[in-house]
Amino acid sequence: MSLFFTTPIVQVLLIPFLGTIVLIGLIRLIDRKSFGISTANATVGAGFAWVCALILGTPDFPPAFNSGAILSATVCLLGIGMALDLGLKDTTKFGRFIETTAFILSGIGIAAWMRGGIDFWAIPILLCWGVVVFGLQRVGTAREFGSGDGALLLALASIGLGLIAWISDIAIDRDLAFGLSATSLGFLLWNLPKPRLFFGRSILLAGGGGLYMIALRLIEQAPPLLPSLILVGFVFFADGAVRHFPQKFTMSGFLPPSMKLTILALIPLVLALLAAVIATEFPVN
Repeated sequence: MSLFFTTPIVQVLLIPFLGTIVLIGLIRLIDRKSFGISTANATVGAGFAWVCALILGTPDFPPAFNSGAILSATVCLLGIGMALDLGLKDTTKFGRFIETTAFILSGIGIAAWMRGGIDFWAIPILLCWGVVVFGLQRVGTAREFGSGDGALLLALASIGLGLIAWISDIAIDRDLAFGLSATSLGFLLWNLPKPRLFFGRSILLAGGGGLYMIALRLIEQAPPLLPSLILVGFVFFADGAVRHFPQKFTMSGFLPPSMKLTILALIPLVLALLAAVIATEFPVN
């Protein structure tokens, strides 16, 4: 029995998935109204932090400024997200300003933390951060999709990064990405068949930040993977494609928005995997 719990699949996939489900259930039992709704989304970041600790071990103290500090950075992002979830109760202009400022400063902090400073590449890195976080925010809070579909895109993008790392034989980042997808799917399960949980700033910063940091680690270890990682970013534009989904297709009218979202998000993921195969099998000197 003990061997079962020590297998990588159980530790990286099953335990984070079930742990997220159970933790959300406990939070919902404590408070079904304000506190439970505001903090349940933090379980994705907490689950991912657990995966990081399992794979990378105990972080350095004080935290190092390199790509190995993903656990420390995730915990910081999770703390910022929880502070915003608990402190910003409304959608006033001031609240949106504080939220946007926190997102931008978090992106700058991640770029400096993971790369050991700010350089020329910080500009495109910050643009990618904006695509990830604001793309998740747009889908997660859109009425036509619902809070579960933001977690769906996060899970799909994480699976895409995991497969890219697997194709490139980068085991650590593969497990980190699959662990993030497992926690995202645990959150998604609570929003079926209809949204029940708030897609808040905790999942945006810790979940989206985790995705972003894994991508930075992959680029650092295998720069030819950059085109495939850029293609993964197009997953977060799938919501715009859904709005223009051709109605002439007979089955399109019967498909729920989340199913359309999944189908269209798979297109850039497949292209990203093909690009990863090409970059791995046919390297360019």
